[in-house]
Amino acid sequence: MTENGENPRNNFSGSAFEKAVVNELSIDAMSVTQSSLLGLEALTIDLVSPEDLKHLVHTPNLVSLSIMCYGDVELEELSKLKLLSTLTIKGANVENVDSLVGLRNLSNLDISNSGIGNFSGLRDLINLRSLRLRNCDIDDLDVLHRLKNLNVLNINENNVEDLRPLSDLGDLEILDIEGNEISNLEPLSSLRHLTWIHATRNSIGDLGPLTFLAKLESLNLGHNKVTNIDALSKITSLRWLGLAFNNIRDISSLNALPKLRYLDIEGDSFNQQSTRIHLPNLAAKGIEIFK
Repeated sequence: MTENGENPRNNFSGSAFEKAVVNELSIDAMSVTQSSLLGLEALTIDLVSPEDLKHLVHTPNLVSLSIMCYGDVELEELSKLKLLSTLTIKGANVENVDSLVGLRNLSNLDISNSGIGNFSGLRDLINLRSLRLRNCDIDDLDVLHRLKNLNVLNINENNVEDLRPLSDLGDLEILDIEGNEISNLEPLSSLRHLTWIHATRNSIGDLGPLTFLAKLESLNLGHNKVTNIDALSKITSLRWLGLAFNNIRDISSLNALPKLRYLDIEGDSFNQQSTRIHLPNLAAKGIEIFK
């Protein structure tokens, strides 16, 4: 019951919000009380409607919220969830993300597969450590340059060409830029904490900027325009390397990678020396080779 004696369930009976609450609490709908709603810290709501978001007023203590949307959604109701640290919004059409600016505890944000008219509000979410913007029709990363606490960034399946706004994000460890229009990796040369880069399906040719990444363990460059991989010999921390479907002829430089354990070279046509000598040498070191 609420303070005025009303059962809070009367406000959302039969809604997607009610279904989510029942699933999270593992109780029947008739057992939902104000106390149980206040105790909720995590919630996943499918097929969200604007009304479902209004019902979030009953769960002010949420720490984690995941909502699957189909169509236009206003995020204003989320501004009241001051304890949120993890927020996932998928499949939404959102005018802007300004309502999230006041969520000072927000550290993990995923707005993948959504249409967002204005991303400018992201620049004020300076406490974010993980940001996923997969398939959001993004072509400009300028709004991200202030997010210096980011450890994880996923911008795959967008229209990005310029990575320069990322050059000051020195805490980045994991970066997914698959499926964009990137050719220049120079802005990544200053990101010395990177351990994982997924960069398939771009237009990358020059690998020189990666030689500064002494902590890089996993690198996937499949489906790019790579012809020369000599620069990789300097990244001795590499354990996983994807070079599939490029135009690489010589792989002799990979012999200099002492920690390499997996190599994907599917679709590449090597010269005779690489085929007869270097590939067998790599296999003899216990490296798993996919070709």
